Amino acid sequence: MMRWQSGTRRRPVDQVNSLGVYLHIPFCDAKCPYCAFYSLSGIADEYIDAYIEALTRESRHRRALLPAGMRLTSIYMGGGTPSLLSVRQLERLCAMVCDVFRPAGDTEWSVECNPGSIDREKLAVLKASGVNRVSLGAQSLDDDILRILGRRHRVAAVLRAVEDIQAADITNWNMDLIACVPGVGERRWRKVLQQAIALQPAHLSVYALTLDEGRCLPVVTTRRTPATLDDARQLRMLRLTHDRLHAHGYRRYEISNYALHDRRCRHHLDCWSGMDYLGLGAGAVSRVGALRRQNVPDVEAYLAALRRNGDAPHADEWLTLQIRAAERLVFGLRLIEGVAIDFLQRDYALSAGPCDWPQSTLRELQQQGMIWRKGRRIGLTLRGFELADAVALELWP
Repeated sequence: MMRWQSGTRRRPVDQVNSLGVYLHIPFCDAKCPYCAFYSLSGIADEYIDAYIEALTRESRHRRALLPAGMRLTSIYMGGGTPSLLSVRQLERLCAMVCDVFRPAGDTEWSVECNPGSIDREKLAVLKASGVNRVSLGAQSLDDDILRILGRRHRVAAVLRAVEDIQAADITNWNMDLIACVPGVGERRWRKVLQQAIALQPAHLSVYALTLDEGRCLPVVTTRRTPATLDDARQLRMLRLTHDRLHAHGYRRYEISNYALHDRRCRHHLDCWSGMDYLGLGAGAVSRVGALRRQNVPDVEAYLAALRRNGDAPHADEWLTLQIRAAERLVFGLRLIEGVAIDFLQRDYALSAGPCDWPQSTLRELQQQGMIWRKGRRIGLTLRGFELADAVALELWP
């Protein structure tokens, strides 16, 4: 059981010289059936205003504990649906970020937007504030598939949002798509991919549909349609995705992410590469050095605590060297270039013996065709990418 605490113990953080910042905006117009992130729907404007005030207090408090010369590499505003905020609320939130964190010109600043809640006025506010990357939660370009997924917008709204993003001169933008939807065959999925490619996003994130226990889709095409595709069909769909996107210049750099012209998402890359990140807002997670912190996923408790003492109720976990090494290895293997195995011995003081973790497991995975080795660097093969979750479980100490 997690023990939530409200105060932050001051600790030395002089080793932190750069990090990313994540701000969680946990508000949506409705909850998607497949979404596992903490969010609330049907929230009044006054409640969102109170949340922005609390987020401002937490941001100031947490920033004060970091070194003055710290370099901010990225800002990511996710949710929930940040674009659900009004123009006034977005202006207030962005002004706070600029005031507290003072992003430089080369800081990547991303904001998640939904087709049904973004418009040119909001995009103008984001652009003027310094936002230089937008992630559009399209999920599909087929109205029937959107209905199956329980989404409220339709393809027309996606196309309008793309026009608005282009009109705002935001050239670095991502489109989210969900693959492996029940009742959707390969021909139909290929058409969705072609439509997405035709819109020329700089980046595409393609996630296989997953449903947590107790969740189900609101619509299926027939009574016999399963809740999710079996493993073999999922692998075929994901292999098709890889081949089609690669044929049109989208280079895979992570299990679910593809980019044109090296427009890779810096925030996600930094997290997968083991860099420190600060998570702000209800339910947000941080990892700075050996300390992982999770804020309570409860907006009411979050607001009450910030009114009292300026910090969010949270749970701390001090990570052992072995856990930090395991996370660095497993997350690093999500990247197409893999990881340098030497870091395990150099940075985490682990044994390099052939029978010690992770050497023996890596050797077995290589024999199974899941992992490649080039000198002192290791990475996942295409087969390894397809079975990445299973590989991660094998590697966990």
